[in-house]
Amino acid sequence: KGIGEYTAAAVASIAFGLPYAVVDGNVSRVMARYFGISEAVNLTPGQKLVRQAADLLLQSAENLIHPGIHNQAVMELGALVCTPANPGCEICPVADSCYANMNGLARSLPLKIRNLKRKVRHFCFLVIDDNGSFYLEKRTSQGIWKNLYQFPLVETESEMTLEEVLSLSEVKQLLSGPGSEIVNVSEVFKHVLTHRDILARFVYVRVSDCQLFGSNFFRVNKQEISNFAFPVLITNYLRKSGLLTDSP
Repeated sequence: KGIGEYTAAAVASIAFGLPYAVVDGNVSRVMARYFGISEAVNLTPGQKLVRQAADLLLQSAENLIHPGIHNQAVMELGALVCTPANPGCEICPVADSCYANMNGLARSLPLKIRNLKRKVRHFCFLVIDDNGSFYLEKRTSQGIWKNLYQFPLVETESEMTLEEVLSLSEVKQLLSGPGSEIVNVSEVFKHVLTHRDILARFVYVRVSDCQLFGSNFFRVNKQEISNFAFPVLITNYLRKSGLLTDSP
């Protein structure tokens, strides 16, 4: 499996005297406090700033001290003096030039952001086949998928069974007309966003002369579907269901 960045830098600097800064939790804390890094050190932007700060500090000391000794000194400073809960600023050898100490931020830095529990949204799209035409609407509100197109959507609190789909008032209304029927209910399609997951089902309903929808919706035939831009999740369904095929 090889070795990680931390081990590689430690071996290179301590064993071979090469100028590679070692960064662990102790070093991250020292860098965040000394340089006043306000980005969360457990997220990528903050980690990059910590790495840059550690490299800069090592380069400034390169002609004065062996890189391995420098790295060990910074790690020891973080472990014994610049501790997480009660930093010993009064005995710290670099307190006079430390940003956090000079600005009263030693107990506030480094900043860490707790991992937030991912939210899950459950979508049920109604794919309404009205004598060969389908109903679409354009998403115009702020948020995901703005200006993309979708089928009529029902959002629910939890994933639905087939029985629960059939009990939706919107589906009951669709099925109330003569000759109306549910053709199929799709598998669950998953779409992963930054802070949430979307789980979606598509209910394909065949109706005749649907009168349920207002001015937000318009009808298109199957051949016209490819003219509209859909979210990836809906595009995946359209391709799998055969309603959309890639151009040759």
